[in-house]
Amino acid sequence: MKRIIGIVVIIIVILASWALFKTDPTEMDLLYISSTNFEGETLTTDGSFSSGAIKYSGYDYEIEGDTMYVTIKNRLFIGKSGDFSIEIKDDKLRHVKKVLLQGKETSDTYQIWPYLEE
Repeated sequence: MKRIIGIVVIIIVILASWALFKTDPTEMDLLYISSTNFEGETLTTDGSFSSGAIKYSGYDYEIEGDTMYVTIKNRLFIGKSGDFSIEIKDDKLRHVKKVLLQGKETSDTYQIWPYLEE
């Protein structure tokens, strides 16, 4: 019986560690973008998360034609602060005409540059 309890405890610790350290793309409704600047071959954007438990963990980006897709990654509880500042330098940026934030789903996008008034 003690052996089974020990195995269960080890499994719980492994699952909890995995949940704390894995990174996920951030859902759009959890992001707040305060500024986005685009000059030549450099994109900078600042923002934060609407939930205090979510911490910034990095980003990915992809350029398809004249559109750039930026995915903000997060971790639960462990990581840098909830605020983030991103600077991307890439020669291909000179051809970009639109920058979209990409959420978990490919259809989950939000245009951050040029800014569109709603």
